[in-house]
Amino acid sequence: MAFEEGDITLLRRDAMQELGQDDLVEEPDVRNPPAVPGRVSGAPPKPVPAKVDVARRARDWVEECEQELRQQPDVRRAARLYFEMARTCEGPLKDTRRALQYYQATLERSPDYVPAIRAARRLLLGARMFIEALALFDAEARVTRQPRDKATLFLLKGRLLEDVLGNREAAAEAYHTARALDRSHAAILRATEQRSFAERSWSDVDRNLAELANSAAADDGHRAALIIRRAQLLESRQQRPEQAAELYETALQLDPTAVIAVQALKRLYYGQRRWRDLIRTLEAEAQLATEPSSKASSLYRAARIHAEHLGNRDEAIRVLEQARSLRPTDPLILGELARHYEAGQRLQALVETLEALTEASEDEAEKLTHTQRIARLYEEELSDVDQAIHWHERAIELDPTSLSSLQALSLLYRIRGAWPKLIGMCLQEARYTTDAQRRADSHARAAEIYETRLDDIDDAIDHYQRSLNAMPDHPTAFKALTRLLSDVNKPKELVQLYEDALDRTTGTRAVSYLLKIAQLHEDVLGEHGLAAQTYKRVLQQDSGHLAAVHAWQRSAARAHRSRELLEALDYEIELTVERDRLVALLHRAGEVLDEQLDDRDEAISRYRRALDKDPRHVPTLSSLGRLYYAAGRWNDLLEIYGQELKLTSAKTRRVALLQKMAEISRDRLGSDEDALRYHREAIKVDPAHAPSLQELARQLRERGDWEELVDVLELQLRNSGASRLRARAAFLLGQVYEEHLDDRTKAVASFEAAIAADTSYRPAIDALARVRAEEHDWTHLLADLERELKLTEEPTQRIALFARKAQVLERQDKHRQAIQAWEDVLAVDSKHLGALLALEQLHRQVGAWESLCAVYSTQSEVLEDPAGRVSALYELARLLEHQGLGEYDDIVGAYRRVLGLVPTDLGALLELERLATGQRDAGLLREIDTLVANSAHDPAVVAAHRARLAELVEGEEDTQAIEQFRAAAIADPYHIGAARGLTRVAQETDDPAALVDALRREAEAERDAKAASELFVQSAVVRLERVGDHDGARRDFEQALELWPDSLGAADGLTDVLTIDAGWSPLVDRLSQAAAGARSVDRASALWLAVARVQSEELGELPAAIRTLQRVLKVEPRHLDALERLSNHFEANQSWHEAAATMEQLLAAAPENKRARRVLLGIARLYRERLNMPDRALRHVEAALASEPAHAGALQELSLVHEALGQLPEALQVARHLLDVSDGQERG
Repeated sequence: MAFEEGDITLLRRDAMQELGQDDLVEEPDVRNPPAVPGRVSGAPPKPVPAKVDVARRARDWVEECEQELRQQPDVRRAARLYFEMARTCEGPLKDTRRALQYYQATLERSPDYVPAIRAARRLLLGARMFIEALALFDAEARVTRQPRDKATLFLLKGRLLEDVLGNREAAAEAYHTARALDRSHAAILRATEQRSFAERSWSDVDRNLAELANSAAADDGHRAALIIRRAQLLESRQQRPEQAAELYETALQLDPTAVIAVQALKRLYYGQRRWRDLIRTLEAEAQLATEPSSKASSLYRAARIHAEHLGNRDEAIRVLEQARSLRPTDPLILGELARHYEAGQRLQALVETLEALTEASEDEAEKLTHTQRIARLYEEELSDVDQAIHWHERAIELDPTSLSSLQALSLLYRIRGAWPKLIGMCLQEARYTTDAQRRADSHARAAEIYETRLDDIDDAIDHYQRSLNAMPDHPTAFKALTRLLSDVNKPKELVQLYEDALDRTTGTRAVSYLLKIAQLHEDVLGEHGLAAQTYKRVLQQDSGHLAAVHAWQRSAARAHRSRELLEALDYEIELTVERDRLVALLHRAGEVLDEQLDDRDEAISRYRRALDKDPRHVPTLSSLGRLYYAAGRWNDLLEIYGQELKLTSAKTRRVALLQKMAEISRDRLGSDEDALRYHREAIKVDPAHAPSLQELARQLRERGDWEELVDVLELQLRNSGASRLRARAAFLLGQVYEEHLDDRTKAVASFEAAIAADTSYRPAIDALARVRAEEHDWTHLLADLERELKLTEEPTQRIALFARKAQVLERQDKHRQAIQAWEDVLAVDSKHLGALLALEQLHRQVGAWESLCAVYSTQSEVLEDPAGRVSALYELARLLEHQGLGEYDDIVGAYRRVLGLVPTDLGALLELERLATGQRDAGLLREIDTLVANSAHDPAVVAAHRARLAELVEGEEDTQAIEQFRAAAIADPYHIGAARGLTRVAQETDDPAALVDALRREAEAERDAKAASELFVQSAVVRLERVGDHDGARRDFEQALELWPDSLGAADGLTDVLTIDAGWSPLVDRLSQAAAGARSVDRASALWLAVARVQSEELGELPAAIRTLQRVLKVEPRHLDALERLSNHFEANQSWHEAAATMEQLLAAAPENKRARRVLLGIARLYRERLNMPDRALRHVEAALASEPAHAGALQELSLVHEALGQLPEALQVARHLLDVSDGQERG
């Protein structure tokens, strides 16, 4: 609680009146408030000038310090005085020469005083005394506790050695020392890395880059870029591809968008045969790509590695499915996927993939192959007849003469009863075949279906006629037509039919036909008796008569009695010796058995007999093949196809048969050898047949028959029409040369051929780049990269290409070209960290300092890690200053940005302080002082900067000046300038609170106890009278009394304060301590007397007061006040004898005066009243009257003594005399 001046006065008056000491209270002069005390008690206040002469005051201060130095103070005080003189000369007096001398004098006396070390170093650098300044970096480092700050000092030392003195070896040593102290300081690590790179010490460069990467833990992108740079140097400079691959992988984990790492890993993993890692990298590449085609290409290659190198079919399928989702119609992806589905018996997926492959394929032969394969899968494996029919129909649309499809479809149509479709198939075969026999058979089969299944006689007649048009001797058509014409009652047409047949028939057959004609005349035209007799006569007379036989067959056919028809046919077969006729009859019998009696085994037997007679009979071969296919008799079917192959001259048909035979051998009989043989034969027939080439290549790859695979791939390459297929063939050929035949020259040629066929074929592009790198064929590799750059516009791909180009050029030490390549990367992505890091080293190598400044400026903006940005700004500021590329504001701006990131960065703070003092930039210096004061660990440093900050704002912002001076004094109580400055500003601003603080701090710094006590007393007085701080005043008085127990002002002030508080016990304690420690006997006695008074009057502790007074008398036995007070206390304590004895001592010591008369009377009264010793009382009263006979009190006491002695007359006489004296005094 604070008190106003009037309040304090009233309190003091009330207290004094209660103590009976109101005469001690003096009224203050309200017109003139108390002056603020100075160093000397009671000194008048200094007048505040209108304008302070700073220079004059500075000179006075220097002179005052010199005066004190002449008094030879202790070493620390002397050091601080020299420091104050140095500060004053450097600042207000602007005399840096003298300032440097004083700073050095400070360091001679206090070598560990950091503010002096920094100031001296700063002045030495400003004076270009660089050698002398070096030692002060070491001096400060020795006394610096924080390893990071030590490291920063060695960094600054190294920069001075390197940039100014050109001593790179010593600089490197300083950098290494800094690095040993702090391995996370990016600027230090960058410095050591620069020196190692310049010396081409690649192992050291690698280690420094590793530590730089660790220091950038908060910025994954920056860390990844540093690791990539490290990997590039490991690969190109140290030839350590395994370690480089590990680093690239780490970088990719940190930054999944690091396309440079992806491209490098693909190359390295392939060369190291690390297939799983390569797969993972290709999948990462797919994630990075923006174009679906690029994504799919990467996944396709990953799937091939899964399958070919790891044998992991399921994973290959998974990856291929991802690729297909991106490129649904890519034939390469679909083909590979189909192959794996087939191998894994995932039939439904296989069918679906083959369907997509069919839609994607542009080659008709491939379409047909895929279509037939789909149909076969539905028919044989999935048991889906409808789908099988659908796909066989599509196959027929592609090749209407495809025997295998026609056979299968015929069987399926019959199973489904799809007669119109079966007719359509027959007619389509007839329309497209060039074989007259097959055309006639097709029409005959269609006519039979019309007749027997659809009951469409007219269409049946039409197609029988068409069959005879194709082959006039076709027996089935002829017989059926005669029957149908007869049935529909068309005798004229029937007669004409027989007439046409007579033209091609002689002998018995002609007789038979004539009989038929006669029969028609008879049956149709009314000659029934003759016709019946003729048939009966023929059969009765000639059992081998063909007419009768045919009639029999006809009758059976009309009755649809198939078994009897077969019997009639067999009867005719037994009669027939003509080979062609016999073959036709056997074929017809087989058809009846197959189609009407469903007896395939017997049908096959008939067909086999027909072929025994004529192995080249095509209709029989076709029919037998269809039955073998349906029965799954694959070996027999192969034999049939083989026979048909010998009869077929058409290239397309031969290739289709051989492909079918290969499929049966592989899929049905498990004979890869036979399949290979058939594919080889197919290729001989048609070297351009893509399905055969692809299948043969696949089988050869699985067998590891690389030499022949080369031949097949070369053939495929020569004959492929589509560019994509040529590219794939050439790429696969190159793979074989590279991986299996170890012929890199041919591998390169093949990869080049693949790229020539399809410039965007990524597998070949990557492979060619990899081989050229392994062969160190940099010239061609650069040409390849240029070609790719012209063809691609995808940003990610262009970045990877430019980066690879730059790496190659770096490896060839073509620095300026490499710079251009990296700058091309920045043109695509201005924030690409890999390019920025590479350009940093390259620009430094060629001395392109302005460009290097731009790189560091960009780094400082794009890096996310504060440490990385700080290191870039360090380098930027360094270049701006030492290469003369920037003005003062530019350099300061760079260091300011450092502090914006790390306000406590020691290096930036020291450099900015150096720059600011050199330019006398007060504003910047204020900022630096504030930051250092808030961040420094050394209290002496904090105090030095706060004191300077206070001086900078003094006169403008005095409140802040006071706060800073105060904070400086708190941090370093021995800082002379802070204490003096605080007092000065407080006095100038008439700020009592500040003055109190200043006086206290000056007192605390003062070595002289008496002077310090006086300062505390002054502080207490200001507290009481100006601030109203009663408690604070008490504390200051106590401290003053403790420092100098003889201080009267401290004792009186403390007594006053504690009297107001009624703090009697603390007052007794404090005064007792002071009395015990007082140097002066008089002051000690006075203090003990004060203690005794409080004990007796305020605390009522007479025994304690008696002991206190006795303590005084031990030192001064004749101390009158002590004796008198002691006698009074004895009397009050009813210690009559002790009181009498003490009074006797007092009488012996007291001179003749009022005190002696008072004591004589008192002791007389004591003897008379308390000790019953009137005789002694008489003697003391008489002694009192001797000096003043008319003393009323003495006369009264004498009368009482006489009365006590029993001397009544004498008592009466003295009483009368007392009356006379009293009357006389009244009259007078």
